[in-house]
Amino acid sequence: MLAIAIGLAWSNTFNVPFIYDDISNIVDNAFVHTLWDDGTIFSPYSSAIHLSIMRKVGMWTFRLNYAAGGLSLPGYHIVNLCIHLVNAMLAWAVVDRALRSDALAPHFGKHAELAAWAVAAAWALHPLQTEAVTYIVQRLESLMSLFYLATLFCWSRGVDRGELRWFVLAFVMCCLGMNTKEVMITAPFVVFLYDGIFLSPSWVGPLRRWPLYLALLVPAGVLVCLDIFVLNPALAHFPFERQVPVLSYLATEQHAVLHYLRLIVWPSPLIFDHGWPEARSFADIFPYAVVNLIACAAAAWGLFHRRSAGFAVASYFIILSPSSSVIPLMQDFVIEHRAYLPSLPIITLLLLGACRLTFHFIGSDRMLTPVFAAALSVLLCCLGGLTYLRNGDYQTVLALWADTVQKVPGNAKALFNLGLHQSRNGLLDEAEQTLLKAIDIDPTFTSSHIELENVYQRKGDLTRAEQIGRAAIRARPDLAEAHYQYAIVLNKLGRSDEAEAEYRLTLQLQPAHAQARVNLGALLARRGDLRGAAESYTRVLQDDPENAFAHFNLATVFERQEDYKSAAAEFRSAALADPKDAEARAGLARTLALLGDMNGARAAIAEALAIDPGNAMAKSVEDALKAQ
Repeated sequence: MLAIAIGLAWSNTFNVPFIYDDISNIVDNAFVHTLWDDGTIFSPYSSAIHLSIMRKVGMWTFRLNYAAGGLSLPGYHIVNLCIHLVNAMLAWAVVDRALRSDALAPHFGKHAELAAWAVAAAWALHPLQTEAVTYIVQRLESLMSLFYLATLFCWSRGVDRGELRWFVLAFVMCCLGMNTKEVMITAPFVVFLYDGIFLSPSWVGPLRRWPLYLALLVPAGVLVCLDIFVLNPALAHFPFERQVPVLSYLATEQHAVLHYLRLIVWPSPLIFDHGWPEARSFADIFPYAVVNLIACAAAAWGLFHRRSAGFAVASYFIILSPSSSVIPLMQDFVIEHRAYLPSLPIITLLLLGACRLTFHFIGSDRMLTPVFAAALSVLLCCLGGLTYLRNGDYQTVLALWADTVQKVPGNAKALFNLGLHQSRNGLLDEAEQTLLKAIDIDPTFTSSHIELENVYQRKGDLTRAEQIGRAAIRARPDLAEAHYQYAIVLNKLGRSDEAEAEYRLTLQLQPAHAQARVNLGALLARRGDLRGAAESYTRVLQDDPENAFAHFNLATVFERQEDYKSAAAEFRSAALADPKDAEARAGLARTLALLGDMNGARAAIAEALAIDPGNAMAKSVEDALKAQ
C-alpha cells in the first residue's frame, strides 16, 4: 500500500527535466560521465568538485545512472523514487521500534505497527518532500537520509540482539552517509538520544557503549578534515557570491527553522527558491529567537526526563543544525529539501499525538478501526494529492520558475532564471522585461545583466547590449564572464582592439575559459595574426583535447598557412570530436584534395553530405571536386 501510494503521488515526474543544479552536477559534470577518473580535480563548476570530494557515494549513483542510460530522465527519477520508498520503510521500522519501547508501549500497545505505518505514509506523501525526490540532484538529501535511518535501524537491532555485526553495519551505513552529504555528521548524536530514550532503560546504557559511539565519530572527523584540507584548497580559485557573515546567517536562520515547521503543518506555498531576505536588525529575529530558545529548553527538559517528545524536538534542531546555524551556505537561507529528514520527528510527534487522542476517546477496538482508517485515508489522500499537484509545477523548467516568480515577485534570482529560460525558448520580449525587473530589484546580481546583454544581441540591438555590458562590468569587475560577454558585443560592433583587450582580461581572471581563448584566436586570425591565433587554439587543446571548435579553427589557420598536412589532421580531429560536424569533414575533403588524396577527399565529402545534405560548405567542396 505504501509503495502504491508513493508511486501514484509521483506518477507524473518520470520526465521532469534536469533543472538548475542538475546541469552543473550531472549534465555538464565530467566526473559523472565516466565510471573511473584519474583523481584530477578539474571542472568549471565548484558544485561538481564538491560532489566529487565530499559526496562520492551520491556521485557514484549518478555515474551508474549515466552508465546505464546516459541522460535519459526516467532512470534518474526511478532511482530517486526507490530511495524515497526505502526511506519510508526504514521510517516505519524506526518509529515502530520506538513505539514498542518501555516509554511508549503502554500508550500504543498492539496498535504500534499501524501507528508507525501511518507516520511513515504521512511523511512519505507529504508535499514538502517533493523537492528532495523530484529535483534529481537532491537525491543527495534523500540518499543521506536513507543511510541516516539505516544507521538508526541497525543500531537498534544491535542493542536489542546484542550482536556486534549490527553495530558494524551501523558504522558502515554511517560512513556511507558521511560520504553522501555533510548533514550526516549529526547522526551519532541522534543515535545516542534514540538509544537513551527508546532502546535502553536509562542513559547509562548508551554511556556504557562509548567505544561504539567513538567509532561512529571517526567518519565525522574524516569529513571535517576533507573539508578543511582538500575541498577548500580545490575551491580556492572559484569566484563565489558574497559570503554571508556567520552571525548574520545564524540570525536569519532563527526564522527559517520555524518556517520549516510551518510548512510541515501547512505546506503552502511551496517555493523552489524562496529568495529569503537576510536579517538586518535585532527586531527581525527577536520573536523567532525567543521561540527557538523556548523550544530548545523544552527539548532539553524532555531529554533529561527521557521523554519521547523531547527526542522529536531535539532531533529536528540537531539534523537542521549543519545547514541552519553557523555554517553560511551562500545566501540560501531557506531551501525546502533541507526539511526532508527533519520533518520526520515532527510529523511523528503530531501524528502520534493525534493517534493517542483517537485511541483515548474511542476506546473500543470495534469502533477504532473504521474511524482511524477513515481519518487516515482522508489525510493521506490530501497529502498525496497535494504532492501530485506540486509535482505538476516541475513539468518544465520555465513553468517552475514562473511559479516561483508568481509566489515571490521580489526574488531577483528567480526573475533571472525565468528570464534566462524565456530567452532560451525564444520569448525575447518577455525575457527582456523579466530581466529588467531583476536588475531593478538587485542591480548587483550580474547574471541578470549578462543574460539581458545576450537578449539584446539576439534582438540585434547592439547599442543597448553594449550599455548593459558596461553596467555588468561596473557591478562585478572581477567576474570573467562579464568581460567575456562584453568582448563579444564589442567584436560585433567592430571594435576589435577593445574586444581583444576584454578577451585577454577574461583569460587573466579565468585562464581555463576555453571559449574566450577560442574567440580570441578567431579575432586574431581575422586580423591576420595567424601565429597568435594558432597559439591560442593550441592552448585550448592542451586543456581540452576534445574541443571540436578549437580543432576546426586551428585547421583553418594551418590551411591559410598552406600547411595542408597539419590542417587535414586537425579537421580529422574535429570530426572525431564532433561526429555530427559536416563542415569538419568538408574541410578535411578540401585539404586532402590539395594533398592529392582524391579518394580520401571523395570519401570525406560523402560523409559530410550524409550528415547534412544541404550544408553550403560541403556542397561547395563537392562541386570543386567534381570540376577536377
